[in-house]
Amino acid sequence: MNKVFCWILLSALSLSVVAADVKPRTLELIRGKQIEIALDFVPEIQTGGSDAVTVKYIPSKKKLVVSALSYGTERVVLRDAATVRDILDIQVRPVNWTLFRKILQDAPNIRFDVGEGKLLLSGKCGDSATVERIRRIMALAGTKGEVVNNTELDTERILADAQEFIRRQNFENISLRLLNRTVFVSGEVYDAARRTQLTGLLTEYFRQFDCTVNSSALSITSRKIAMRIVFLDVDKNKLRQLGIKVDSPVKWNWAFGEIMKYFSIGETRGLKVDGFSGTIDILQQNNLAKVVYEVRLSTLSGEKAAFQQGGVLNVRIYSQYNTDLKEIEYGFQVNATPYTLNANTIGLDFDMQLTRPKNENSWTRSDEDKDVAQYMTKSKYTMDAGSTMVISSFGHNEYSDKQAGLPWFSEIPVVGSWLFGSTSTGGTDREIILLLNVDWEDRLKEENAEALKRSGDEVKKIRKRSQDTANTLRNAKE
Repeated sequence: MNKVFCWILLSALSLSVVAADVKPRTLELIRGKQIEIALDFVPEIQTGGSDAVTVKYIPSKKKLVVSALSYGTERVVLRDAATVRDILDIQVRPVNWTLFRKILQDAPNIRFDVGEGKLLLSGKCGDSATVERIRRIMALAGTKGEVVNNTELDTERILADAQEFIRRQNFENISLRLLNRTVFVSGEVYDAARRTQLTGLLTEYFRQFDCTVNSSALSITSRKIAMRIVFLDVDKNKLRQLGIKVDSPVKWNWAFGEIMKYFSIGETRGLKVDGFSGTIDILQQNNLAKVVYEVRLSTLSGEKAAFQQGGVLNVRIYSQYNTDLKEIEYGFQVNATPYTLNANTIGLDFDMQLTRPKNENSWTRSDEDKDVAQYMTKSKYTMDAGSTMVISSFGHNEYSDKQAGLPWFSEIPVVGSWLFGSTSTGGTDREIILLLNVDWEDRLKEENAEALKRSGDEVKKIRKRSQDTANTLRNAKE
């Protein structure tokens, strides 16, 4: 008994050694195709029993015929008596298999599996390039359903990239949640235009992942933007005495900043000078400038605020046959539309139209003098909240304007290199600059309240010192 067992064991070990010496060969077949393999022996065929291939031996041809029926793999072992002569690992692939592998060579997280006679794409997609590769494969596969896309979205990566994308567009504090191919957006934006912009950006961004966007939870903040628009008549000669020269728009903006710093050092009349209002007040107190017109506007982001100033001149028109009285309109109109870009920055569309009579310096007017000259400037600015910018400057000649019956600040040079030109005319060296200050209305109210409190405290201190002085004098007399 022991001798028989030992003989069987030795035979098995001998067979396994022979089988181990045979290296499997890999064959790739296109589905629906077949190959013939010539053999010099009559094989005993052993398969794994899958439906991927059929294998049969044709004695008359002395060939093994392998037919590819469905996607998958099959191992075929060919024996000659008890000896393993060949091992074939047969893989049944689609027609475009080589191209498929090339398409996915840079997407190692995507793979092909086989199930129920079909090719199954699996893995996670986290970028548009991988999504596009999968789309190409599905398009090449056609509509027969032989390739099934079972890939999933890499939600964490996609949402992180989307957050960075909208952050670069100045959208902060926006939450994104992805559920069943729907992106739910929540948070606050500054105006309806920004809400539409954000929804559009996200819709385009997530379209590549076949996702829709739901922005019903995206609300609009009610924070208002305050604008203070001031026409300031400035004495440029006195500014030069302070070492500040202004003859260009860049220098005007630099100069106003320098003026604010100049008068913010130390204290003036016991009160600290701080910001836009304080600077203008001190300029007027020192006869360096005076406010000729001022308006304060408040509006929501993306909504236009407007004001206008002007009137009608009744001008006598002389002609060869009669004298007539004509009405000529003059004045200016400003449309300002602020946009909140982020918590610290405000964008501004600033449009100004100005109308003035022609030949205003003439003592006599012909019929053509009823015409008017119209000027328009359209500008876009980006400003820090709380900052001030010089928008334009106006030249004027008080004597000539008065003779013509015109408002003395209603002339603007032609748009271009003369928009900010020297206006040393009529023996004067003054210029009117248009200043714009923007800030958050709620913050401005808080600062004004704080300024009033500080001013009230200073007034109390002055009154107390006066009372102390009076008490001291009274005590001295007694």
